[in-house]
Amino acid sequence: MQFGFRAFVRVFAATIAFATLTIGIVPSVQAQEVELPADAVRIRHRHGSIVIPRGCEQLGRQFDTVVHLHGAPEAIEPQFVASGLDAVLVLINLGAGSGRYENKYAKPGSLNVLIERVERAVNRACPTLRLQTLRRIALSSWSAGYGAAFRILSRPAEADRVDAVLLADGLHAGIIDKRRRKVDPLHMRPYLQFAGRAVAGERLFAITHAEIRTTYASVAETTDYLLDALSIGRTGTQQRGPGKHLLQISSARAGAFVVKGYAGRAENDHNQHLFHWGQTLLPLLKTRWQGSSAVCEYAK
Repeated sequence: MQFGFRAFVRVFAATIAFATLTIGIVPSVQAQEVELPADAVRIRHRHGSIVIPRGCEQLGRQFDTVVHLHGAPEAIEPQFVASGLDAVLVLINLGAGSGRYENKYAKPGSLNVLIERVERAVNRACPTLRLQTLRRIALSSWSAGYGAAFRILSRPAEADRVDAVLLADGLHAGIIDKRRRKVDPLHMRPYLQFAGRAVAGERLFAITHAEIRTTYASVAETTDYLLDALSIGRTGTQQRGPGKHLLQISSARAGAFVVKGYAGRAENDHNQHLFHWGQTLLPLLKTRWQGSSAVCEYAK
């Protein structure tokens, strides 16, 4: 369902209230730097890179793509390669604040424009192969990058094009009742609709989050909103890792809607969701895409 004018005004006002606060500065990750395999293809673009992990020969007539928004290349690229996911990575960095990502993808058809550009870039880089076209697409983000997912999922035709959404400690919304910390349902509507499809197994929606408190709705609060709306409960756990800094304290799953809650209320706790994105979220996508049964209508 498209937003009406009044609904749009409410969402816009809420967005202005917190978009400038969700900074998500990309941290230094020098310890994470590793070279890509010799046969990998890296295509530079204005806001990031496109990586074909095993080179042009890995590509079939159609290829799957993970569009990751917000995250240092030296953190994201090696994790993607190490995951073994048979897909192309498109990395996009637009700077601090979720508003930059929302604005970039605010125009209807923005996702289609992105897909066309990726297809052209891949075909230019792999000229000896037959024309390659994009099959399934996953939207992934850390921190402020979720702003792009909000815009894209708000438009039904573009949401239909997306097979998976992976959010690493980034999904904020406005608060309409500060005393009761009530999350604005209008801002959550696109996520809730996609989560419902994930519960039914039609899509994959996976979220990791810390316990960081914010004046606007935190990722823990927005995730709780989705779980409550779908009548899904959390299960407590105490599981260390991945890495020595992450401690998982809760989990929830229904169909292909997956939530992993981690302890931590500091900046470094937030950064760990970037550093370990390849171990917390990508395995879920790999299982879905390589399970052969998860093929959305655009991949048929």
